[in-house]
This record gives sequence, structure tokens and C-alpha cells, in this order.
Amino acid sequence: MQLTKRSLVKVDNIKKTAFRLFKLKGLNNVTMGEIASEAKVSKVTLYKYFKDKQFLYETLVRDIYNQERDLMREIEASKGNFHEKMNAIIELRVNKYFEALQRFFSDYFVRTKELDEFMAEFIRDINGIRQNIYTQGRDEGLLSTEIKDETIDMYFEVIQTGLASKYHDLSNMDRDTLTSFLRLVYTGIVKEK
Repeated sequence: MQLTKRSLVKVDNIKKTAFRLFKLKGLNNVTMGEIASEAKVSKVTLYKYFKDKQFLYETLVRDIYNQERDLMREIEASKGNFHEKMNAIIELRVNKYFEALQRFFSDYFVRTKELDEFMAEFIRDINGIRQNIYTQGRDEGLLSTEIKDETIDMYFEVIQTGLASKYHDLSNMDRDTLTSFLRLVYTGIVKEK
């Protein structure tokens, strides 16, 4: 559906309102009526653009991950060296934790096939970006050529899983501690001199 400027403004307002409410209350504690009321649109208008709450929520999930992918692509394409790019990724991660998205993602929902496909594509894209950055680190002599990308990914996955099991909400850590910790994690892959 081709949207007019006026419609785009309405859709944007609805999405911002829904995002704020989902972040505040969680998916399961927000109704479409509440979203319409807070966005100051009728339910008819809301349902014109979003067939149901699941579709609206998944639209927001896509928006969040598309924004993250775009930021990762900017980091990858930047002129910075490996350390500068890793620091930019750390800053991106810290900012994500401190956006307090935990409540937004806290409620269980059944993902549609379309969202599963989107997430699979997102993961492929992020993995490709990371692999390009790892290659740059190897080219700069900072990562060992003997360690495969899969091993580095496993390293980060183990650390992330351990963090999630110990500190369910990383935004409860102070920003400096979290930033220092993530820098320490990333230096764990840098080749010894």
C-alpha cells in the first residue's frame, strides 16, 4: 500500500506510541484500543495500517533490528581500524542495553514465519559484517589467522549466554562497568604481541 505523507505521519505516530507502551508495559499488557487512544487515532485507523497487535509488534521488532543492522553496516564501512570498529560495536551494544528494551522483549509471543525468516536474514547479515571486521583484524595483525570466525563467534556466544544467565538485565549494571567489561571481552580475541 502506497502511503501519503499524512498517512506516513499517522503510521509513525502509531509505531512510536506502541513502542513506548510495549516498552513500558510489555506486549501482553497493552491493547490495540489503548494504543489507538494514546496515539489519538481511531481504532479503524489503527487497524487500517496494522491488522492486529502481533503485526504491529513484529513491525516494531523489524524496525529495531533494521536499525541495528544499518548501524553495524556503518561501522563496517567506516574508515576506522579494527580497534576503532570494535569500540564502536561496544558502544552500540552498551547503548542497546541502556535503551531498556528488556520490557519490550520480555513477553512471550509466537513468531510468525515471516519474522523467523527476517531474523534468519538479519543474523546472516550481522555474521557477514562481523566476519569482514574479523578479516580486517587479521589483516592488521591483531587477530590470529589460526582462529576461525566460528570459534570467535562461539567465544562471544558463550560469554553472552553466561552474562544473560547471571545478569538477566544488563541495563542494571552501571554504564562504565558494562563498557569496561565488554572491552575486556573483545580484547580476549586480540592476538598476543
